[in-house]
Amino acid sequence: MMRLPLLFLFVCLFIPFTKAQWEHEFGSWSSVQVSHNTPHRWLLGGRIEHRRRDALKELDLGFARAMVGRSITSWLSFELAADHMWRTSNNQNRMLLSLSAKGGWGPVRWTLRQRYIYAHNCALESHNDLMRTMLMISYPIPHSRITPYAMGEGYYWDDWQMTHLFGGCKWAVDNRSTIDIFCVCNLKSSTHTAIYSIGIGYNLAI
Repeated sequence: MMRLPLLFLFVCLFIPFTKAQWEHEFGSWSSVQVSHNTPHRWLLGGRIEHRRRDALKELDLGFARAMVGRSITSWLSFELAADHMWRTSNNQNRMLLSLSAKGGWGPVRWTLRQRYIYAHNCALESHNDLMRTMLMISYPIPHSRITPYAMGEGYYWDDWQMTHLFGGCKWAVDNRSTIDIFCVCNLKSSTHTAIYSIGIGYNLAI
C-alpha cells in the first residue's frame, strides 16, 4: 500500500517539469465549506470556491457544489457531488465521484483520493471526462491545533493536463471550525502556465 502513494508523488513532481518552458503568474484561492455528519456515517455538505490568476486581475474559475458521502470502513470512504463551475470563457455543470483511502506511518498521516469528473459544457453542448488523483501527507503537531501538510494532485484523461502542488497548515479553531492557509502551484500543461497562489479556506462542521 505504501508504494502507490510514493509512485504518485514521483509522477506529480517530475512529469510536469518535462515541459521546456513555463509562463509564470500570481493568483489567489478562497473557499468556504459547510458539512454535517449524520449518526449513520453519512456526510452532507456544500462548498463555494473562487480562484483568480494574472496578478488577481482575471477569474481562473469558481464553483458552487453540493455533496453527499459515506464512510465504508474506518479507512475507506466515497463521495458523490454535483456543481456548477464558471470561467471567463465557459460554464460547466459537473458530476464528481470520489473514492478516498487514509492511513498512516506512525504520527504521519496520508490520504489518497481518486476522483472521476463528468463535465457538460453549457455553451458548446459538449461534454468531457477527467480523472484526478490526489495524495496528501500531513503531520498533526502533538498538543497543538495546527497540522502542516503537503499535497499533490494530477489531472488527466487521454494525456496529462494539470498538476497542483500544495503546502500549507490547517488550524483547528475549535471542534467545529478549521482554517486552511496554503500556497499552491498550478501547472497547466496545455498552456505551459504555472500559477503561484496564496489561498485560505474555512470549513465548518454543523
